[in-house]
This record gives sequence, C-alpha cells and structure tokens, in this order.
Amino acid sequence: LTLMLLLFIFSSYIAVGQKQLPDRNIDSLVNSAVQKLKADGIDKIGYSKQNCITGVYDENTDGCRYHIVYYKVYLFWEDNNKHFIQKIDNCGNFNPIKLKTSIFFDFYFTNENVIKKEELLPFRVRKKKTSWGKEVNEKKKNLKDTTTQIYTVGIDHSCNNEISVYTNNDTLNKNINYFLLEEKDNEDLNLSFNYNIKLKVVEWNKQIVELTTDLEKKLKFKRL
Repeated sequence: LTLMLLLFIFSSYIAVGQKQLPDRNIDSLVNSAVQKLKADGIDKIGYSKQNCITGVYDENTDGCRYHIVYYKVYLFWEDNNKHFIQKIDNCGNFNPIKLKTSIFFDFYFTNENVIKKEELLPFRVRKKKTSWGKEVNEKKKNLKDTTTQIYTVGIDHSCNNEISVYTNNDTLNKNINYFLLEEKDNEDLNLSFNYNIKLKVVEWNKQIVELTTDLEKKLKFKRL
C-alpha cells in the first residue's frame, strides 16, 4: 500500500510539473490528414510511419505520453510541383514544411515497378542437431550431415517503417522490419541478409529515414 501511494504521489508530481499530451489514435490522425489533402485536390500523397516497441508507458521530450509504441509519421505530398512534409505523432500534428528535395516521390516513381514486386525475405538461419538432439550453430558446412535445416527466426520487439503511397490510380503499402536487415542474431547468420539489403525498397527506406532524421536534428518540426 505504501509503495502504491508513493507511486501515485510521484505520478501526480510529474503531471503537475510538466504538461502532458494525451495519446491519440495515430491511424485516425494520419487518415484525417490524408483525406484533407485529397479533398484539397492533392493527388500525390505518401507517408513513412516509423515506430519501435518500448515499455508499457513512456514519454518523449516534449511531453507526449504514449502507450507501448511511439509513432512518428512523416506525411509527404506534392502540390504544383512543390514538395511538403508534415510530422504526426501519437499526440497530434506538427507544422508543414516545404522541402528542397523531392526524393520521396522521385525514387518511388523511378523504381515503381520493381518496388511493387519486392518483399523482404524472413530472417533465416542454418542449424544442425547434434546426436543428443540439441540445436547448435553450424560453423562448418557438412554436406554429409542430413540433419542440417534452415529455420525462420523472429523477435517480439522490432523497429519498423511502414511506407505508403496514394495516387489517383493506385495505393502502395510496404513494411520494412529492421530485424530482417540485421546480418546476424547473436551467432546466427541471417541467410536473407545479402538479398534484403540490395532491394530497391530498402534503399528507398534509407533515403527517407536519412531525410527525416536530418530534419529532426535541425529541429524543423514544431508542434501545432
């Protein structure tokens, strides 16, 4: 009881000492922004939805309190040959920014046919079983070892970037799971690594993240 009381007092102290912004439905916020752009006649729209799973509750530097996952969505659009970006997170919208680059749409439309077909392969590892049944890493390939198998590996907590593009005629949705781009997990080599890192959609993702990271470092986004 004493511990619960102390936690309540501490939480109340934090709430009074710092403005806290409520956690809202990120999909609803993004959909509302996309629909508004469409209503304004914008026919080239896309976004990058970046997220990592964290603790049950957490809070970023400007007081946005979120549940389990903090989403950073970067909305892109083109209007009269001018390019814009707007950040949206769990707690609301930020100011739109005019971009000097059109890399989001340029790279996509240049590689559209390839990107549409691409999918990241799962994280696969090669293991063998010893005579007593214990699975161990295969450090040397043994062609005579018929117990060698390839397994798919997954993890509960991973970072992702969901990329979507909306045009008059089409919609694209791609998800980049960063775990699938790891070269190895502990001592297990990812057999899909060399394939995944060469994909155009992965290169596109890298350029998007580099752009948004640079804007974040320069403190370009201001909460509305």
